[in-house]
Amino acid sequence: MRWAMSWHEILPNIFTWSWFSEEKGFNFNGYCVQTQEGIFIIDPPPLDNAVWHEIESRGYPQAIYLTNKDHTRTADEFKQRYDCPVWIHEADRSLCNIEIDRTFQDGQKLAGNFYVIHLEHLKSPGESALLWQEGAGVLFIGDALIGNPPGELNLLPPAKVPDPKQAKTSLKKLLNYQYESVLVGDGKSFHDHGKLAIQAFLER
Repeated sequence: MRWAMSWHEILPNIFTWSWFSEEKGFNFNGYCVQTQEGIFIIDPPPLDNAVWHEIESRGYPQAIYLTNKDHTRTADEFKQRYDCPVWIHEADRSLCNIEIDRTFQDGQKLAGNFYVIHLEHLKSPGESALLWQEGAGVLFIGDALIGNPPGELNLLPPAKVPDPKQAKTSLKKLLNYQYESVLVGDGKSFHDHGKLAIQAFLER
């Protein structure tokens, strides 16, 4: 795995940095969201000193939110550096390779104006999307869908998601919410028309 791109603002108050996985052939993405309650980090991949500096220039993180058990990534480094809690869905807590401080549930409202949408029958029992209810709405979708190939959303391979039909049934609930952007943990995100991209995937 190697460094892919530097820190940049992709939407108002949403910043990203990425690592490129040579094994997978796409980026692993992390996000920093600046809210009225401070900054929040989602699914943080490895980062260099320049990204640490960018984060600290905006304040210390209030919390680390993880969308699934495999996105602990550098969460423990953030916890040690900033003494901020790591959150994940309750179904994934015991499956993580780091200590989890707090858990969330489906439908819970989190600090920073994030809303939890639990998605069943995917790679991780606690897989969750996080809906940021600002502006037109932003959906952080973790591994529920990946942006690969670029311009499409797809499930992970059958080895990770053995029942695509059940997975699609679960993912249909995402159409019940309002958002314009879909930011993925893996691959290329949709800064606009994200909900249409999810609908297109479900109709394939």
